[in-house]
Amino acid sequence: MKNIALVLSYDGTNYNGWQIQKNGPSIQESMETALFRLLGEKVHVSGVGRTDSGVHAKRYVASFKSERCTIPTDRLPFALNSFLPPDIAVSGAVEVPEDFDARFDCTRKEYAYYIFPSTLRDPFHARYAYRYNYPLDAERMHEGAQRFVGTHDFVV
Repeated sequence: MKNIALVLSYDGTNYNGWQIQKNGPSIQESMETALFRLLGEKVHVSGVGRTDSGVHAKRYVASFKSERCTIPTDRLPFALNSFLPPDIAVSGAVEVPEDFDARFDCTRKEYAYYIFPSTLRDPFHARYAYRYNYPLDAERMHEGAQRFVGTHDFVV
């Protein structure tokens, strides 16, 4: 049995988040479907965490276990991408220890929020940045951002 970790990116606009949902498509469902088509076996893909509908990811880690995967890990992204929709892409794969799980072995997450300061719409920013119609006060924004600098445990 191989345990494989994947690094992927996705535009979440057309998805109801990472986790499989009854009310619409998910990234996890797309990954599991692509792996089934590629390997001919049903696998469970564990993701580093849930994401909300419409959320995008640049370096999301997921893992799965396979009894049938004979594809070298350096070739797996190419093979898997041929079965994925254009808004999901695998950029890396590595074999990991048997007890590795993307969700439970995550040690760090990073979130980025983008602001597009403009009174005019721009279709190239519409999905990836919040358009703000007024001048930004960079000094006040920097001051407020200092509250987030450092390492924090936001678990309630």
